[in-house]
Amino acid sequence: MTDEPSLSVVITTYNEEVNVARAVRSARLLSDDVLVLDSGSTDATTRIAAELGARVLTRAFDDMATQRNHALEAGALRGRHVFFMDADEMVTAAFARGLRELLAADPRLDGVSICRKFHFGGRWVPAASSYPCYVARVVRARDVRFRKEGHGEVFVGGQRFARLAEPLHDEDLKGVRSWIARHNDYAAMEAREDFRLLAEGAAGAPLVRRVRAALRRLPGWPLAALLYYIVIRRGLFEGPRGWTYCAMKSMFEYFVQLHTRELRRRAGRAKAES
Repeated sequence: MTDEPSLSVVITTYNEEVNVARAVRSARLLSDDVLVLDSGSTDATTRIAAELGARVLTRAFDDMATQRNHALEAGALRGRHVFFMDADEMVTAAFARGLRELLAADPRLDGVSICRKFHFGGRWVPAASSYPCYVARVVRARDVRFRKEGHGEVFVGGQRFARLAEPLHDEDLKGVRSWIARHNDYAAMEAREDFRLLAEGAAGAPLVRRVRAALRRLPGWPLAALLYYIVIRRGLFEGPRGWTYCAMKSMFEYFVQLHTRELRRRAGRAKAES
């Protein structure tokens, strides 16, 4: 535990009673100022968080970027910097030490991207999860916000950014059913963004985003993604858990294609009826 006043932690939740206690306890390694931003949980998530000393703020979910911006604006956060984590993630002592040292070395940093060690079935699967993959998670509270991009977020504002090499532990204790439901929602978000790019043109969109949208138009893309994770990323050597996670990642790409096709059909019907 630390009384470091320059850092706050926000944990986003929705029906995370299985994960939230671990997340809140681990967040104490970084700060005593812990806020749980809940999206209207119907289980014991908010009760558990409050019993562990976290402050709780509730807001209906629309997208993660807007949720995080709401926390920055309405969460009464005390820290100069704010670290955002999901309920299925856990701060380790090494991660906490690395982040504190990075921010102490350059207090003017506007944002920090972090990587996560994804665990599946109790085992780290680095190849299948494309480790290390960096995401925007730490911002200077007064100066930087988030913008939605697909089902992820990017920094808006600021000029000084860094990456933290020490990873965050990521393991959803709710199991496969939760993963599939969550990634089906993520796939729908990705499909809407891909469809928008195809309908309105990709001018101004990041190159990676444009390439990904183009690849997803290929009928065999989910199979190609599976081969990429198994062969190129060497998921073949991670055993049954790694193979399963590779298959789930390719299934996500298939979900994106299904949602995109549905959007096209709806657009076609709307055009025919107009």
